[in-house]
Amino acid sequence: ISFSGFLCCIFSVFTV
Repeated sequence: ISFSGFLCCIFSVFTV
């Protein structure tokens, strides 16, 4: 699990 991928996921959800 990479931190970048996690942040990407969170950002994607926030910018729905």
